[in-house]
Amino acid sequence: MSFVSFTRLKPRPEHLERVLKTLTESPEQSPTQIAATARISLTAVRCVLQQLEHEGRLKIKKQNVSPRTVVSLA
Repeated sequence: MSFVSFTRLKPRPEHLERVLKTLTESPEQSPTQIAATARISLTAVRCVLQQLEHEGRLKIKKQNVSPRTVVSLA
């Protein structure tokens, strides 16, 4: 799954910081889990993931079981 075409919104610095902190504490999480842990909206998480993917700092893993998409830092 690619987050590149999700939105054109730039992530807020505080959202970027929260998502990075969440991913460093728990390496592999779904976007929904990241939103719950970081206490920000799913849209904000997707904007951050889009930015990290654009920078090449994100790994996206697809699964056949729930959660379907798991992301981790590269």
